[in-house]
Amino acid sequence: MLDWSLPALIWAAAIFIVVITGGGGDGSIGGRLIGQLIAAMALVAVLRRPAPLSWQRRASDYFAIGIVALLLLQLIPLPPSLWTAMPGREIFEQGDLLVFDALPWRPISLQPAQTLYTVIYLLPALTFYFAYRLGSEERRRAILLGLAAAWLFAVLFGLLQFAASGIAPRFYANAHSTIAVGFFANRNHQACFIAMGIPLLAMIVQRLRTGRTPDELRIVYGAALAVALFAIIAVLGTGSRAGLVLILASTGLTSAILFALAGERRTPMFWPAVSGGGGIMVAVAAIALFSGSRAGSAVSRLAAEDDPREEIWPVVIDALQAFWPIGSGGGSFRRALEVHEPLSAIGIKYINHAHNDVLELVMEFGVLGVALIAAVIGWLAMMVLRARKAKSAQAIGLGMALVAIVLPLLHSLVDYPFRTAAIFTATFVAIAVATSAAEIAGGRRRTNT
Repeated sequence: MLDWSLPALIWAAAIFIVVITGGGGDGSIGGRLIGQLIAAMALVAVLRRPAPLSWQRRASDYFAIGIVALLLLQLIPLPPSLWTAMPGREIFEQGDLLVFDALPWRPISLQPAQTLYTVIYLLPALTFYFAYRLGSEERRRAILLGLAAAWLFAVLFGLLQFAASGIAPRFYANAHSTIAVGFFANRNHQACFIAMGIPLLAMIVQRLRTGRTPDELRIVYGAALAVALFAIIAVLGTGSRAGLVLILASTGLTSAILFALAGERRTPMFWPAVSGGGGIMVAVAAIALFSGSRAGSAVSRLAAEDDPREEIWPVVIDALQAFWPIGSGGGSFRRALEVHEPLSAIGIKYINHAHNDVLELVMEFGVLGVALIAAVIGWLAMMVLRARKAKSAQAIGLGMALVAIVLPLLHSLVDYPFRTAAIFTATFVAIAVATSAAEIAGGRRRTNT
């Protein structure tokens, strides 16, 4: 799949390091700094060789650029008369009058430093998105294999932590000390990332099929199913409720899409491979339902009635309404929520995120956040239609990429997976894969850079 030239090795190593150092939360400054520095150097390499004139920009390209433009727009200082007319600024206006005895010019964002940091946070994801979109086939394969290597590392490291509970190393001091979290600080994010890797594994297997004999195919399929099973065990080791749902969805969707899109490209071992995926789903469900381990505990927690999210979301919705329709600014969630949080909700613990990226996005970006969400849903619908119509081998790659995108989107309804650079970067690579596959399948193949 890869001739391992020096540039290919560098690209594979770059995304590997960016992803495994991007599993922490807001306080993981060291890991994020490493990823951002590597991404900055990679971006220079991308910009040194711009896209040829024949490259056709797609909706996702404009979307990626638009996110940065929207954040920068929130940093433009506005005159006091305009700023004070925005909803939710009353208490900040009173503070300015008390401290400065005047109203200075302020941007839309209530926390400009955090908004600027959000722009920097986007750097790894956008860099590897455009590195894939504008790169040669060699670079694309290198990026995918580097991402696959990071995924395999998450699986193996998680299994080590699962086997040596309490004594295995952790990347972050605030990580669960007795749970398999891999290189993440949060078990839900580890589970989400591993679930995203199942369609990536299927995509790599699809490429390995070319030119193989039946005996070689048996080895490829057997190895892939073994790796998938280890990945599922690693997810069960997290004890994550969301992870249990996501791994079942990932395995089921991957198997269903392979089954539906295989067509005349089926091999003698294809049906056993797809059946194996279904068998794994049944096995996971059985283990989770009847085991007294962490998997069984995850199932019991699915029906829990004391989920703290139910206490957080009403507070976030109230704050969202206070800043509607302008929003409080990218990255300003904590500060914006604190000033609108009712006294009855204040305790010794603070709310760092909404545990619902949709609510948090709308709170920070207002009506434009709703527009972003609508754009994502519309793009996904368009990609699904193209996958159904495509007759080339690109259809399977497009389908697998869409599964990898949908999984963290679903997870974001109850958590904040996109607040980790690892998942955010992996998602944008999947978007690049889907966009490029749809472009080629639609007959719009561009020349290589």
